[in-house]
Order: sequence, then C-alpha cells, then structure tokens
Amino acid sequence: MHGILAIAAQHKAHLLPLHRETYVTLAAYHQAHGLEGFMPHLNNVSEENWESLFCFGSLVIMYASLLPARSESGRLPAPISDILELFSYVKGIQAVFEPFFDYLRRSLLAPLIHGVWIADPGKWTRTPTPTSERITQTLYGTSSTSQGSSPTRAFT
Repeated sequence: MHGILAIAAQHKAHLLPLHRETYVTLAAYHQAHGLEGFMPHLNNVSEENWESLFCFGSLVIMYASLLPARSESGRLPAPISDILELFSYVKGIQAVFEPFFDYLRRSLLAPLIHGVWIADPGKWTRTPTPTSERITQTLYGTSSTSQGSSPTRAFT
C-alpha cells in the first residue's frame, strides 16, 4: 500500500506545483515506510508472498525513475549514475524474482513481463470510426475521408 501511496503523492506533486514540496515529502515518507516492510522479506520470497513483493519492487523501480520529478530542477542530478542505479534496481528485482517467473507468466501480472503490444491484426481496421470522424471534423473542419490533408489521412 505504501508503494502506491508514494507514487500517488509524487503524481499529486506534479499536478499541484504550489504544494509540490509537501507531496514530494509525503511520497518519500511512504516510500521509506514501504521499504522498511519490504527489505526484510527479500531473503524469504516464497510462493505465498512473491506477488505482493514483486508488485512493491516494481513500484520501487517506478519511484526511482521519478527522480527528475522529485528534484527542484526537474532534471537528473547525475544522469549517467542515476540511470545506472535504475538499471541496478531492475537487475536486482530480476535476480530476486527469477525463480518465480513461471508463476508470473501465468498470473494476472503477466502483461508486466510479456507486454501488451501483441495485437490481433484482424481487430484493427483502417476505416475511421464515427468518433475519429467527429474529432477530425472538429480539429480540421474536414472529414478524414475528404481529399484534404490531416493527420488521420494516412488511416483512410
């Protein structure tokens, strides 16, 4: 729960710049509190607890990737070392949870490792939908099937 709250607070800091400092501090609190409960269990990952630990570990990676959003400048203080640190988190999660990848592949979390990029080609059509037609007419004053040039022209 603390991992989700950390990410939510960081998002809130982005949405409300006037209260940024408050939410960044709150995000750090929840991240630290979540890590206190997470770290002791890493030596005892089992079939019973791997899912919750994997989820929190994934949120740790997400939180680490938000470092630019937490900094005053909005930039990575040391870009190369910060990116390498992020890679080390990913490798660490992989090393700890590798024995459970077979479970992961068959779980509701499978899209996290398989991705959601595989699409059934038969489901996609190049014919504009009524909604895309209305958007095109609103934005460009023309339909996507007319001879005018618009970003949706390639899909007709």
